[in-house]
Amino acid sequence: MTDNNSNTAVEPAYEAPPARAKPPRVWPAVALVVVLWLWQFISGRIELTMFEKFSARMLVSGVVLLLFLVWWFTLGRVSWLHRLLVLGAVIVGEFVFGKIAHPSLRTPFVFWVILTAPVVLTVWTGWWLVARKRAAGFRDGGLVLVVFAVLGVFALLRMDGLSGEQDLNLHLRWTPTPEERLALKVPQPAVSSATTRPALLVMEPGDWPGFRGPDRDGVVHGTQISTDWAAHPPRLVWKRPVGPAWSSMAIVGNRLFTQEQYRDVEVVSCYDTETGDAVWAHQDQSRFFETLSGPGPRATPMFVDGKLFVMGGSGILNCLDAASGNVIWSRNVTTDAKATLPLWGYASSPLVTHGVVIVYGGGQPKGLVAYRADSGEPAWSVPAGGSSYTSAQLASVDGKDQVLFLSDQGLVSVDPESGSVLWQYDLPAPGAPRAIQPRMVGPGEVLIASETDLGTGLLEVSDQNNQWKVERQWKSRALKPSFNDLVVQDGFAYGFDGAIFCCMELKTGQRQWKEGRYGHGQVLLLADQKLLVVTSEEGEAVLLEARPDAHHELAKIPAVTGKTWNHPAIAHGRLYVRSDQEMACYELAGAK
Repeated sequence: MTDNNSNTAVEPAYEAPPARAKPPRVWPAVALVVVLWLWQFISGRIELTMFEKFSARMLVSGVVLLLFLVWWFTLGRVSWLHRLLVLGAVIVGEFVFGKIAHPSLRTPFVFWVILTAPVVLTVWTGWWLVARKRAAGFRDGGLVLVVFAVLGVFALLRMDGLSGEQDLNLHLRWTPTPEERLALKVPQPAVSSATTRPALLVMEPGDWPGFRGPDRDGVVHGTQISTDWAAHPPRLVWKRPVGPAWSSMAIVGNRLFTQEQYRDVEVVSCYDTETGDAVWAHQDQSRFFETLSGPGPRATPMFVDGKLFVMGGSGILNCLDAASGNVIWSRNVTTDAKATLPLWGYASSPLVTHGVVIVYGGGQPKGLVAYRADSGEPAWSVPAGGSSYTSAQLASVDGKDQVLFLSDQGLVSVDPESGSVLWQYDLPAPGAPRAIQPRMVGPGEVLIASETDLGTGLLEVSDQNNQWKVERQWKSRALKPSFNDLVVQDGFAYGFDGAIFCCMELKTGQRQWKEGRYGHGQVLLLADQKLLVVTSEEGEAVLLEARPDAHHELAKIPAVTGKTWNHPAIAHGRLYVRSDQEMACYELAGAK
């Protein structure tokens, strides 16, 4: 018999193709990146102070980064070896490119938190969206290469500081800086100016002898101008390049004094107000530089009795002959106060009163330091906090002359002759960068401001049987200036709340209006006409009415180029504006 089964082929059992592994989930990373960039956008448009914005961005970036790492290490369908290798490669890349980055970007906070982290996380997520279905070697190796390419681009950049709203000013690292582009050299005296040099400078009405004017309050008296800038625009008298600095200007007669930085030389410069030509330049081998705000001195010279008192960014205090620039005496405040150089440099414009010159030393216990104005010999010192960017302010309360000073410890009042503390108002905020001048706004009423923790506050001070009493009347967040001093007119304060101009009632601390995006600029008050001259951060000169019912802009002109954090000045009917790159003089037409 034949076995019918012997010749029958046996077909193999059907086997289904192996299931394709699902790609890793990327939507959590996408959601985190969207949140990160959405917050970057929103934080620039909601009402936050500069330091609130800084803190919020740091917090959001930190939380997003932490959650991103949680997603990465809980990511299914990816081997632990690949997760560790990719993360390790990114960390190594950050370290290597951080080392070869331009010096302005080598601060870990700047390079990682502000600059690279948001972009790296975005690129990381974008690549995974594109390559998540590819082989693991291609996907993860490509991710490392893409991140390295992005970091390599950052290594080609240079940061020329931040704006007041913390936007990075980036350029290719090999392009000239403003200092290099202008080919700046220390100002050399012009023949015409040298031949008309006065033997002695004497202060006269209409001069602007120092920081924010004669009374350090930003108020101009005795000047009336045309408000129709369309028919009678400010006439440009001269414009010239200057070295970077945040100093303002002092104007006495036909001489203008300011400070500038020329590479490794800190310069006190004198210019002819008629021509803009250099008259003399005093030089110190010193350079203060800080990544976020840039190079150069911060303080403004003060003219008194033919002498010029000047504080440099690193603590050099000079007394110069105002006519010639010759040194009368010089001190190193950092050494005298046994202090550490402040994070953003010395910004204390000297105050000369009662025979002494007073500056902030920054040390403990020598916070506020006074020198004999004639000799430079130390006179007295008192504790005044560990951080401050304000200047000593002369005031009179109940007929008693006193010097007010605001620091991270609060407000202190000092007898200018003896250096004894009269009274103090404790408002501790260690490290707070307080930069706004205390302002007498009524008999015994002192207005103080600090963006980081106070906003604005009104103190009432009185002498009761030789016992000083200080009480706070109100505290308000309606006006929160950072480094932008305010002015006062008819019971209302006008100034910058962050990057927006506003008006606040002094009686209640209530905001009247907030309008006018001028960046982090500065303001002066023409008291005779109740006009405000605002210089925007972009270098515009803006004319406003000082009225509490509404923001009313009358005119605007471009005045200078460059970042304009410097306080403007008005003397003898002329407006002086400077930035970190230019200085200009404009003739203001008289009122018709």
